[in-house]
Amino acid sequence: MRDAEGVELGRTPLVLRVKRDDAVPLTLSMGGRETPVRLDCDVRTGIVVLGNAPYGLLTLAGYGWGFVAAAGLDLWTGAAYGCPERVRFEVPAPAAPPPVCRVLLVLPPPHDDYAEQDRVVRAWADSTRAARGPCDRVVPTAQVRPELARLGLGAHDAREIDRQRLNKLAEQTGATHLVRLRWAADAAGTRIEGTVRDVFTDARTPAPVGYDPAPPPDDGFSWRALWKYLYLLPNSVAFAPSVTNPVPTPAEGYDSVTLEYHASLPALLTGWTLTSAEHPDQFDSWDAHWKLTPSVGLGVLDVTWTATPADDADVPAYADRSTTWFIRGYAELGGVFHTPLGALDLHLLLGGVGVYQEALGTAPADFRGAFEGGLGAAYTAFLSDRTFFRLAVAGFGTGDPTIEHPAFTVDQYGVATVALGYYLPETRWWLRSLVE
Repeated sequence: MRDAEGVELGRTPLVLRVKRDDAVPLTLSMGGRETPVRLDCDVRTGIVVLGNAPYGLLTLAGYGWGFVAAAGLDLWTGAAYGCPERVRFEVPAPAAPPPVCRVLLVLPPPHDDYAEQDRVVRAWADSTRAARGPCDRVVPTAQVRPELARLGLGAHDAREIDRQRLNKLAEQTGATHLVRLRWAADAAGTRIEGTVRDVFTDARTPAPVGYDPAPPPDDGFSWRALWKYLYLLPNSVAFAPSVTNPVPTPAEGYDSVTLEYHASLPALLTGWTLTSAEHPDQFDSWDAHWKLTPSVGLGVLDVTWTATPADDADVPAYADRSTTWFIRGYAELGGVFHTPLGALDLHLLLGGVGVYQEALGTAPADFRGAFEGGLGAAYTAFLSDRTFFRLAVAGFGTGDPTIEHPAFTVDQYGVATVALGYYLPETRWWLRSLVE
């Protein structure tokens, strides 16, 4: 199989990664004959219209330019196209068929202990060597755990792998067959049995049965069971410059407090944050789920505060400029709604904030911490397998004022963030491997 430039892509059957477009030209070569092949992709009109309609409504005063821009971006990136996930070609059988050499990716039974999973895979591979083909090759789970993590297939996941994830898993690992193992007990001991799934035809056959020489796995509590909660750790890093809008409460005698924002280099440099992202590969095109994820970030606010006294008040006017530094850590609890064009999540925010306020008028420099809670919403779209774009807004309230001035206090904030992030789910696997 070759692409439009004549570059050999591999021998069939194979999994190809291609750019979505209206058509993908390929050439199939066999027995000295070359056959041109087109993978035709269709514009997903309903998804483009419904998915981008909110942008049109938000820019209705500008004749819906948001819809035009978003739909144009989907056409340019290929997100607007739906392409076949599996293609079959009818070709004459060769006179001397080559030997079929399978690459078996083995997924062990769910278990808290990686070492136990790896041991079971080795036990199955050793005890079924004679029952497999002479040129079959087994890919141990330990070699592909980072790829499994990126696809959301962890140590405790026994769910069915859909066609999209199966294609990506095969493209990343070179597997031609997927083996899912499970334990079963009989009079002879603990059997290791399962199913072999052909990546290309989806045909399923029983896996050769092996025997586990070790005692049956203990279902009791193990400290390794705590690893299943690694999703509580951030899995992404993002450059996320934000605009913080404090809501000042005027003190007695003051009519209003206005703010003048100033751009600053520290505000730009502190835009980095640790956060979490839900990769679309882990979900169906239309899907929904609950989430509990952490986030940690810095922020800088450079503002001139102008306090205006009431007409009948005998208090001084203020116009003071100062810089405020924030460090926030909080959990997001809410729901995520996945679409083919991105994910929208609505969540509660609960955590803490540390605030360092430089000298402000007659108020000295001060550092204080406070618990805070709020509501937030975010839209996340993956631009590639790793990079994602996020637009988020949130409103926070603190139990105690975090900024105090003779003319006002601040205990409420609004935050708007535009982020460009990099997805690193393997960090959780690296951390576990380092500790164990």
